[in-house]
Amino acid sequence: MISGLIWNVRGISGRVIQRRLKKLQLMHKIKILAILEPMVDISKAEFFRRKLGFEKVIVNSSQKIWLFHSLELHSDIILDHPQCLHVRLTSPWLEKSFFATFVYAKCTRSERTFLWDCLRRLAADIEVPWLVGGDFNIILKREERLYGSAPHEGSMEDFASVLLDCGLLDGGFEGNPFTWTNNRMFQRLDRVVYNHQWINMFPITRIQHLNRDGSDHCPLLISCFISNEKSPSSFRFQHAWVLHHDFKTSVEGNWNLPINGSGLQAFWSKQHRLKQHLKWWNKAVFGDIFSKLKEAEKRVEKCEILHQQEQTIIAQATGFNHQLLPITYLGAPLYKGHKKVILFNDLVAKIEERITGWENKILSPGGRITLLRSVLASLPIYLLQVLKPPVCILERVNSLAEVFEAFSMKLWWRFRTIDSLWTRFMRMKYCRGQLPMQTQPKLHDSQTWKRMLTSSATTEQHMRWRVGQGNLFFWHDCWMGDAPLISSNQEFTSSMVQVCDFFMNNSWNVEKLKTVLQQEVVDEIAKIPIDTMSKDEAYWTPTPNGDFSTKSAWQLIRKRKVVNPVFNFIWHKTVPLTTSFFLWRLLHDWIPVELKMKSKGLQLASRCRCCKSEESIMHVMWDNPVAMQVWNYFAKLFQICIINPCTINQIIGAWFHSGDYCKPGHIRTLVPLFILWFLWVERNDAKHRNLGMYPNRVVWRVLKLIQQLSLGQQLLKWQWKGDKQIAQEWGIILQAESLAPPKVFSWHKPTTGEFKLNVDGSAKHSHNAAGGGILRDHAGVMVFGFSENLGIQNSLQAELLALYRGLILCRDYNIRRLWIEMDAISVIRLLQGNHRGPHAIRYLMVSLRQLLSHFSFRFSHIFREGNQAADFLANRGHEHQNLQVFTVAQGKLRGMLRLDQTSFPYVRFK
Repeated sequence: MISGLIWNVRGISGRVIQRRLKKLQLMHKIKILAILEPMVDISKAEFFRRKLGFEKVIVNSSQKIWLFHSLELHSDIILDHPQCLHVRLTSPWLEKSFFATFVYAKCTRSERTFLWDCLRRLAADIEVPWLVGGDFNIILKREERLYGSAPHEGSMEDFASVLLDCGLLDGGFEGNPFTWTNNRMFQRLDRVVYNHQWINMFPITRIQHLNRDGSDHCPLLISCFISNEKSPSSFRFQHAWVLHHDFKTSVEGNWNLPINGSGLQAFWSKQHRLKQHLKWWNKAVFGDIFSKLKEAEKRVEKCEILHQQEQTIIAQATGFNHQLLPITYLGAPLYKGHKKVILFNDLVAKIEERITGWENKILSPGGRITLLRSVLASLPIYLLQVLKPPVCILERVNSLAEVFEAFSMKLWWRFRTIDSLWTRFMRMKYCRGQLPMQTQPKLHDSQTWKRMLTSSATTEQHMRWRVGQGNLFFWHDCWMGDAPLISSNQEFTSSMVQVCDFFMNNSWNVEKLKTVLQQEVVDEIAKIPIDTMSKDEAYWTPTPNGDFSTKSAWQLIRKRKVVNPVFNFIWHKTVPLTTSFFLWRLLHDWIPVELKMKSKGLQLASRCRCCKSEESIMHVMWDNPVAMQVWNYFAKLFQICIINPCTINQIIGAWFHSGDYCKPGHIRTLVPLFILWFLWVERNDAKHRNLGMYPNRVVWRVLKLIQQLSLGQQLLKWQWKGDKQIAQEWGIILQAESLAPPKVFSWHKPTTGEFKLNVDGSAKHSHNAAGGGILRDHAGVMVFGFSENLGIQNSLQAELLALYRGLILCRDYNIRRLWIEMDAISVIRLLQGNHRGPHAIRYLMVSLRQLLSHFSFRFSHIFREGNQAADFLANRGHEHQNLQVFTVAQGKLRGMLRLDQTSFPYVRFK
């Protein structure tokens, strides 16, 4: 057996550490010792080698790793790295040599990258047994940390990746699962790993985490067993033999026995014979002293843990292990004192793991989804019956349930819109002879189907359809407008009639429609184009492009908190991040004033630093004499009057509503934020640096910050709108915003045989829309112009309807080659690409693409200044109610056309 010890001692000069090392060496017969962080000068390495009784000592380049080994081992340094020491070790008792790497890793992820690269290079050239051990300063998984903040996922992934790349296996351990502590959290930072060749050479490698004594790290004891065969033991003379009364007689009798040979040969033979005799005599007289020593050590250990006997007896009698609070028992946290969020992390993690497992395994194409809702619900129910978690834990569980319901909506969307083997199977099994949206769950239905039905109503409310082949439910699917026809025709509740039943020769059967619908509804349906060559398309209303997304579904069902408008002010880019974070904590009442600390159970005397009142948030920020002078100084400048505010929100809100031009980033929203921040800085200076509280210093700090922001061009001219005289009083020079250079362009004529159509749409604030356009030939002569009132539409619909009207007129004029020019770049991109657009224009897009198929066309964009003729006609459409088409330009329009004919340059200023 070969024994080794790796220990981060955090300073070897202490007597406790030295006594512990000496005791461990004698007890476990340590052949190799790796000391990490000795924290003494390298010149003392030889002193500690002699004191600890080792043959050789090696120190790496960073002097953080000291390696000692006995005479039985021979070492060769292969690589000396600042974070590791790589050596080759040989022994006369081993058939071949092996490699060992002793690690003391850096504390940061970036610095550990050099260590990981070094280990990968070493692994590439190693084909023999290899052991790596030491302080890696990183854990491998979350379970290796107790308490403290959440571990860094990227650092753990780096560590796991290098172990996988190097083919290194975790050797496991016996003892305490955590090797390091700072009395606030526990982690397994120290470990031993080895490759497959090591297992072949040492079938049994035992790693023990010994008790922490003198250091915050556990010593790692490594015991390597080669095989059951024992090597011949060496002869050692024991002083205890001399004290035995029969020793001299036994030696004299053995030495006087005759032997062949003479001189030194006879002396050597007698000496060898005497050694063998004394080994036998030792066992016959003294017995197996090592077994007796181990028995004595066990008795000593039992004596050392006498105080734990009662705990052991109780544990054996009850079957419960002894643990320290807080612990988790039957999934419920047991604790003493205040409830902490970290105690309930296991509950949330358990739900997250279940959901993650279902996403990866069960929520796959094919739909084999089982036990989703029942298992998810059963996880926390028994816990909530016996304890009351903090509100934030319940909110996290609710948010997980909302995400879960969003995936249910996705399943229903796929069931209704995709034609696949799974959807056909589900329809045949659960919806035969009935409408899917009216199906009721039955006792023996699958959990998947029941879950889908719970979210079907919400999903159907936000589904819209575009008619293609007409395989939609006429009354129950929302294929026209924003509500299904059944909403105004309740007598057809159970009807399963499809839209295609009202087709006749690729057009609508108007007469049949009139038998079940009113005339105005029939007129709207007749405007819908029919394209039986394409499939029916589903649109998801919450997204701009009509495609379903789980994110939008979650946004629909999640519970939103009321947004505090003040947060728009504190996170503005002009406010320094340090100030923003402080104000965020201030608005959440998370500032450690003394009254707040007393409410948490901390016993202290609360007193303000500038008066005799108790220290509360409102007192520090408003009520104390220093704060009142600061607020009065700035309130007088900005002519603001605030009377007895109760909260910080009221103070900031009063400043926001004090001017006509206030918005996030305006000086009137910045000044109160800076005042609050520097009042807190002044309070801290008075408490921790004994500098006192002075209003003039707070005012000076606020003004200095404003001047610095102005010099750094973080405060622009618009942020002083309405208060420029104050900027002048403070000596701040307002710099105008830099303007982009103007763009010069002109209207271009089409080529010979080609016609150019300019169109534009206009939507007023009252949603009253109009459109207009003009068609010109290659000489710039007008062919026709039009102006139309479009009713209530948004700006996108107005642009598309204006283009639609222009294309219809071009078709009527038998135009074949067409150049379409608009100032709406979004419309051009929508039509040039294969985009569906939002659901409100689904039929208009189909009609436009059908019309465009009649022309050889191209699109181009022009700024509004160059599209002034079409813009003029669109604005004129607001003045009448009907479509007006004309072929002769008059008045102002005539002048615009002449300017375009001459390629008059237009200038656009941004």
